[in-house]
Amino acid sequence: MRTPCRHPLVAAMAVIAVTGIVALLSGCSLKKNTAATRHYMAFITRYNVYYNGDEHYKYTLHEQETSYKDDLSRTLYLSPIEAKADAKAPQPSGSFQRSIDKAAKAIQIRSIKRKPKKQPGKSYDEAYKEWMRRSEYNPFLHNAWMLMGRSQYHNGDFTGAAATFYYISKNFKWLPDVVTEAKLWQARAYLADDWTYEAEMIISRIKPEQLVSKTLRRLYALTMPTYISAPTATPRRCHTCRRLSP
Repeated sequence: MRTPCRHPLVAAMAVIAVTGIVALLSGCSLKKNTAATRHYMAFITRYNVYYNGDEHYKYTLHEQETSYKDDLSRTLYLSPIEAKADAKAPQPSGSFQRSIDKAAKAIQIRSIKRKPKKQPGKSYDEAYKEWMRRSEYNPFLHNAWMLMGRSQYHNGDFTGAAATFYYISKNFKWLPDVVTEAKLWQARAYLADDWTYEAEMIISRIKPEQLVSKTLRRLYALTMPTYISAPTATPRRCHTCRRLSP
């Protein structure tokens, strides 16, 4: 079976080695929260553990989508993993556990929770106070959290995925696009678990101006058909769809 190519890692690992040597020679302690350590931790997160997990995710997702055979006599699904809700439907193949493990490892060993050293004269600066209230300082780590949530979703762990995306929406508020993406994924997980009310509470609060990228507009478009067709006592229609630009 074909496995993801890792050759691009060679150049990246060389840069990581050089960056690490420079950090050590400059007396940069990775236990501190400085601009240098944040940059270094973001770099090695992206091109080490996360890279392997993301490559596995993309490969497994492609295999899952291309190998799935629809039963034309039953409900047709936008995503093969949605068939998990129907035990009689053809079930998707593929395990995303390796991607989940890689994301969890990146979060465990690359998170920066320590607060940066306080700067004098900044106590009345609102932007600075917001910066100091952050719970995570690795500028790349939100990608690992999103990888974990998506992998849980496509692995059929909808409850776990919803919990992960909820965490992202609450702990990365300084990244509004990431929060919007996490909320849409959380709604998809709720719908897959048949938690229609919880999904409705999220989707009804997504505004057109929040869908600022093709990724967000595509994710919204994938979520709405399932949401609209879900059993509910409240008639619904997509008020946002006509206002979206491609």
